[in-house]
Amino acid sequence: MQKGGFLMAYKTLYCLIAVASCVYADMAQHQEIPTVVQSGAFAIGYLRLNREGNVIRAAPGEKIFTTLNFSCDRQWIDPESLHQIVIGYQELGPQKCVFNEIGFRCSEGITSFFLEAPHEEGVYEIACYLDQADSPHKAMLHWWEEDTKPVIGKIIVESGALSRGSSFASQRQNP
Repeated sequence: MQKGGFLMAYKTLYCLIAVASCVYADMAQHQEIPTVVQSGAFAIGYLRLNREGNVIRAAPGEKIFTTLNFSCDRQWIDPESLHQIVIGYQELGPQKCVFNEIGFRCSEGITSFFLEAPHEEGVYEIACYLDQADSPHKAMLHWWEEDTKPVIGKIIVESGALSRGSSFASQRQNP
C-alpha cells in the first residue's frame, strides 16, 4: 500500500470511530428505560422495536415492527370485563390497541404490531395505557384521562435515519 493510501485509510477509520462514538454517546443518554413496568394487575415489558431493543433511531414516518411481552395477575381483575393494552406516544396520544381480552382469559403472551414513527424529528416516548373498557376504540379514547402512563420505549426520529430492522419491516409489509 502506498503511503498516501495508508494515510487516507487511517483518516477514514479515525472519522468512522469518532462518528460511532458520538452516536453511541448520544444513544446512551436515552437508554434509561426499565425493561418491565408494572401497572395494576399487568406487567408489560421487553419492548422490541425492529428487533433492536426499546430505544431506536428511525426516519420520519418509518414503519416499525414491534413486539411486546405482557402478563396479567387474574386475581386482581374483573373476570367478566374486557381489558386492553393501548400503545402510543406520550405527547401525541394513542396509536393502537394491541391487546383486547376478557378477564378470565387474560394470562401472558407476546403481541406483535407495527408502529409508525412520528413525521416530525424529535425524541418520542412510547407509553402504554391499561384500561377496562367496552371496546378497543373506547380504551383509546380514555388515553387522555390518565395523566401518567408508564414509558416503555423511545424513538429518536431523524431525517435519513433508518433502524437496522427497517428492512425487516418493509419485507413484512410488501411480501
